[in-house]
Amino acid sequence: MFDTQVHHTPNNSMQEEKGIIIGNNSVHGQEFVQLALKDYQQVLVASGDEMLRSSHIETSRIGKIEQDLGSDDMAINVIEELEFFEEMGSDAPLTLVVNLVEFNEHDPWEEGTPANPSINISQLMELNEFFAHKMLKQGQGEILNVISKPEKCPEFITEMFHQTRALLMEVADELNQSLTERGVNIHTLSYSPQSFALQSSSLPAKVAHDMAPKSCSARDIADYGYQVLRARRGTSGG
Repeated sequence: MFDTQVHHTPNNSMQEEKGIIIGNNSVHGQEFVQLALKDYQQVLVASGDEMLRSSHIETSRIGKIEQDLGSDDMAINVIEELEFFEEMGSDAPLTLVVNLVEFNEHDPWEEGTPANPSINISQLMELNEFFAHKMLKQGQGEILNVISKPEKCPEFITEMFHQTRALLMEVADELNQSLTERGVNIHTLSYSPQSFALQSSSLPAKVAHDMAPKSCSARDIADYGYQVLRARRGTSGG
């Protein structure tokens, strides 16, 4: 279900571009939405989390896409909603994508049962490829995949977390080989309450280190991830 809202003309300091936040993590999602609203004309939120879509951030510059992110047809549904949104008049280029992949602490973890993250990973790969090609046509764009897990969880969940992170990084590396020199980049940020790690073939390690967050709180991690994107895009403000 798509909820379109009346467009609001941003001030001159904002980019005449749009971004999309995809995820069910209402805490981290809200942080990224607030940061993106400082720089972007329009921010779309694709989520199955009603709290994120109807968060305390209420502005006509947010477009809301209600979507089951764990479904096997998630990618095509999000793409169709995005295309519909653009047909309704949002012709600003899409230059920011943030995907929030979470192993939720409330999942019913039992040995031998599937350890499914909050987003269908195979569908996420399709979305990454779609967004990357869309951005190539525009000549610019940044994609950030954020993967997280709680502090305490069974060993097999931790193993699944590391496997998923490795897959995201492998796909990002493969795509970046043909993207980075053409103005498009994919970054991967993984973290737990104890530690974080950034993989970015396009951002110098020293720059990433100098921007390192003070803690692994939702706000600090979101701010760090967004600063990585801004460093690559060269945006101002925020």
